[in-house]
Amino acid sequence: MSASLRGVPAQTKTVAEETSAPASIPRFLLGLAIALALLAYSEVVRLRFVYDDAVQIVQNPHLRSWQFLPVYFTRDVWSHAMSHPSNYYRPLFLVWMRLNYQAFGMNPAGWHAAVLLVHLAVIALVYLLAARELKDKVTAGFAALLFALHPIHVESVAWVSGVSEPLMALLLLGSYLSYLRGREGKGDVWWAAALVLFAMSLLVKETAMVLPVLIFVREWRWPSTGGEEGKLGRAARRALPFAALAMAFFVLHIAVLGSLAPAPGNNVRTLAAVAAWPGIVSFYLQKLVWPWPLSLFYALPFVTKCGFGNFWLPVLILLGVGSAVWMAAKRSPSAGVACAWLFLPLLPVVAASVRFERGELVHDRYLYLPSIGFVMLCALGLRCLRVGRQKLFGLPAVQVAGLLVVACTLGVATAAQSVYWGDNLALYGHTANAAPKSAVAKTMLAQELFNRGQVPIAMRLYEQALSGDPDDWKVHYAFALSQMDLRNWPVAEQHLQRFAQLRPDHPAPLLLLGQVQSEEGKLAQAEASLRRAIALPPLPHGTHYRLAMVLQQEGKLVEARQEFKAELAVDPNSDARRRIEDLDREIAGSQ
Repeated sequence: MSASLRGVPAQTKTVAEETSAPASIPRFLLGLAIALALLAYSEVVRLRFVYDDAVQIVQNPHLRSWQFLPVYFTRDVWSHAMSHPSNYYRPLFLVWMRLNYQAFGMNPAGWHAAVLLVHLAVIALVYLLAARELKDKVTAGFAALLFALHPIHVESVAWVSGVSEPLMALLLLGSYLSYLRGREGKGDVWWAAALVLFAMSLLVKETAMVLPVLIFVREWRWPSTGGEEGKLGRAARRALPFAALAMAFFVLHIAVLGSLAPAPGNNVRTLAAVAAWPGIVSFYLQKLVWPWPLSLFYALPFVTKCGFGNFWLPVLILLGVGSAVWMAAKRSPSAGVACAWLFLPLLPVVAASVRFERGELVHDRYLYLPSIGFVMLCALGLRCLRVGRQKLFGLPAVQVAGLLVVACTLGVATAAQSVYWGDNLALYGHTANAAPKSAVAKTMLAQELFNRGQVPIAMRLYEQALSGDPDDWKVHYAFALSQMDLRNWPVAEQHLQRFAQLRPDHPAPLLLLGQVQSEEGKLAQAEASLRRAIALPPLPHGTHYRLAMVLQQEGKLVEARQEFKAELAVDPNSDARRRIEDLDREIAGSQ
């Protein structure tokens, strides 16, 4: 029987026959991948906490004690800081953060080292995955080396709070590899391990839900056992336990957060968000192929009007890529599995973009898992290079040369990009330069410069951000906060009003609006704004207190006393108790 009839492409067999590499080469490549990853990320242990680390770690009281452990499993990941629910339910991510705080306190070096260790472990699992699925350990070594050094991982490795991606990938890969062992009849313990690790990966990050789809597609299109008959049923049976776990996670997610995903705050119609999908996928493919420059934010917008550049060109690109993927998958099961690992993990990311905020449709960290499929495809491509008969280390010299060129290029780019995560000023400055049309990038840089006392420059950046995207509530919010610090109450009120229009479901603008109107002496308006904020759960701490202060200024002492009591019910440690005692004396004195 020919190679093609057995499902193994003739080209793959030829490569295998022509490369009699020493058995030590794959182990050497894996060791080299880990060593070069350590070298490329050698500076990360010197980096500080940046971006969301301030709120997620430094200002997070829930990390200070194990007494908050039940909160990790009963609230969303931002419950300690946000007055409005997020759609992120990640209890084991919070457990990881708590363990880091227990071990390292507020020393960022330990936190960064822990993230790097997780990345190194993922590199090892990528090697094991590629060795199993590509049927060649040398190709697996190529894939591990490319994965170790790809710059698209910088955001996930150099940023402490970005550990959710490597941690989820570590557990998901462990689950998939355990599943492969279990399906070979190695014992029920492997099936149990696969399910436990999958459940844990879901509790780290929601995008792990793609695993049942990966298993189903692999068993359906490239089964290792059985004939053509019954492939669909066998694939469904293999994926069913994992799908059941995913459904259980959905139920738990909804039970905790009250919905699968809270209403979006992006102020666009669903059709405009869906029309952005071809551009999102094209953008991600481009970043995998050419990861330069990288940025914390990008100026990829929603598509409110379909044109050639923002819709039809990405559609044509995806049609071309889709055709190539289909041909590769039909020709080689190994290439097909690699394509599945590239494109299927993008599904939840792209679908979730409907709920993403303006200016945050894409992030480098979302490519951490899909990049596994990409590097496997690249490794297969390198192994197909055949020019001349020269060999190096038992491998065709052209393959070794190609690998070295690509790996060195990626490694240098990774080392160069990681330094921008040193502090907020460097990060936001680089982001604004790399994505000059991003209103969010300008806003973040403006906030940092304002905090450092560079007010004129910050104001110019705020104006540019407002001009670039006047419908982004985050820009109005940040600018209003700066005006409040400058005690420019009328301008602050104007932008808080706009914030409230853009996010009518959010209590924060109304809470701040009440404070600003109180400072302006508009007590009746301040009372109305604060009462509207109270009507939008969940209620931020201090809302009843601020309303009580306004009511007291208005002379509504009894109502003020009621609001102070309501604040005490929310926060027993509040200063409201002393305020009630003062009010009781004032009320008694007026009678």
